[in-house]
Amino acid sequence: MADVTRFCRMLVRLFLFFVLVRSAQNAKEQRVAIKFLSSLRMKASRIHEHLEIVHGRLAYSLSTVTRWMARFRGGNASTSDLPHPGRPPKLTADKMRHL
Repeated sequence: MADVTRFCRMLVRLFLFFVLVRSAQNAKEQRVAIKFLSSLRMKASRIHEHLEIVHGRLAYSLSTVTRWMARFRGGNASTSDLPHPGRPPKLTADKMRHL
């Protein structure tokens, strides 16, 4: 029984790792798309529509698209997210790789 429990825990950790990695990739893809489409002078609402078609439920909200567009137009060329204040998560993608 202990082996089954250990195996189940390992599966849950593996699943969470893939969700974290996919989520990060999805966010990066959306930011790159926002940067490109906004450079073509496309409106935020239209960019949001495109993101919804491609990413479905995982698409950024219209307000998030607008925020990223403002960052890019303000001269910030990076598609990386800024550090967040507060306590860092206990389980990071790097820690998951070592499990």
